[in-house]
Amino acid sequence: MKKTFSIIVLFLFLLQFVCGCKGNDTPAASGSQSAVDMRTMTITMQPSPPETKTTSDQNIIEKFIKIIDECEKQKTEPDENNGWQIHVTVEGANGSTSYTLRDNILRINDDFYTVDAEALTDKITDIFNDIKE
Repeated sequence: MKKTFSIIVLFLFLLQFVCGCKGNDTPAASGSQSAVDMRTMTITMQPSPPETKTTSDQNIIEKFIKIIDECEKQKTEPDENNGWQIHVTVEGANGSTSYTLRDNILRINDDFYTVDAEALTDKITDIFNDIKE
């Protein structure tokens, strides 16, 4: 009995590993960039006057992209309100990707998502504080 249970658990683990599981229903292509493609990242934080930091540290840029890719986001209709609390631009060889966060709305280029703004703000603030100018 124990051996059968162990085989079933091992099979399920391997099946999950082979098939892969996603944590949210957003395609990874939405706003994600290849690590090879990234050159610089600029983060601007409110309140006024805004503070801006720029980095070309690939580890910091990859950390930001990973946080965005892994955060739970639900696609939503475009938000007619302008403005932002956090604005991030990631420049790459194939152009740039713009991320803005205001209240619980994350905008990636022209796509809008609802997110847990408090958790995302905390993580982006930590990244901002890690950037040494």
